[in-house]
Amino acid sequence: MTRDACVDADQAAAYVADALGHAARAALEDHVDTCPDCRRLISEAARETADGSGGYASAGGWPCGTQLGPYVLEAVVDAGAVGVVYAARDARLGRQVALKAVRVDGEVGAARARICSEAVAMARLAHPNVVAVYDVVECAGSHYVAMELVRGGSVRRWLAESRRPWREIVDVFVGAGEGLAAVHAAGLIHRDVKPANLLRGDDGRVRIADFGLAIAADPTRAHAAAGTPAYLAPELRRGASADARSDQYALCASLHEALYGALPGSPPAWPARAPRRVLAAVARGLRDDPALRFPSIRALLDELAAARRPQRIGWLVALALVLAVPACSAASSSSAARWRRTPRTARRCGS
Repeated sequence: MTRDACVDADQAAAYVADALGHAARAALEDHVDTCPDCRRLISEAARETADGSGGYASAGGWPCGTQLGPYVLEAVVDAGAVGVVYAARDARLGRQVALKAVRVDGEVGAARARICSEAVAMARLAHPNVVAVYDVVECAGSHYVAMELVRGGSVRRWLAESRRPWREIVDVFVGAGEGLAAVHAAGLIHRDVKPANLLRGDDGRVRIADFGLAIAADPTRAHAAAGTPAYLAPELRRGASADARSDQYALCASLHEALYGALPGSPPAWPARAPRRVLAAVARGLRDDPALRFPSIRALLDELAAARRPQRIGWLVALALVLAVPACSAASSSSAARWRRTPRTARRCGS
């Protein structure tokens, strides 16, 4: 986050759980010093965790070394408004995993069904840009999802660490889009695409995560609006059902935020230095009418790829011209020298 940006529920919970990077934590603390609304949000998050449980399924605020089923907890690696994620070790296989405990608000059975629903949705996917799920375990009456541990953190955290070049930003969101295309191809709608739910590994690869709100794509069924309000497509606020185009809107809203430092509809924090074609593609994905957006995530990705291409071709053309000029000069000099060495009579005859 930037120093002037307000805190959302995910950031407040991550701050309280000490799961923010140094730069993001410092920016948040600078901001809340002057923002009473954000101080109130942080206070509410802290009050909810005052008993150590945080309201999470992992009641008791498990210390490092605790074993939940076959998994031994090692550290808290992330937290948000609806869940906390631990780094853990599978004692059977010696493999490190991310163990996600989902916040329980209200009826426990519904929360358990939500956790299992996320695991089933993720297990249907096998794609390099989607977090892999390994297991669901029950311990002390609660369920936990064991999944791929992505070292590096969320895209939100990555963006908060420093100002990123537009090419890096676009590449990250293209990776996320590849994962989202796989989600849609599997017949699912994610419904909560945002930078906090995109993980960027230390290897640079991006994965889509957090399928707690995922549903099967079914145009015959209506679903209540779900997701994070700031990234919610306009038609969902009007009562329409979620589909692939509402996921597209959320992805483009996230990319807009990364390029401009602000969400759509808010004043930009800085000028976006990306090519016009990139910005036009983002703007199309944010159209109020879903029919005016790209017909699919794949079409959006193709346009973003094409938007990057002229820049690269320009460099190649410039390089070719630089190399061609000396060659042309050498050829001209050689031709002139041959002309000078030709006898004058022969030159007249050949003229």
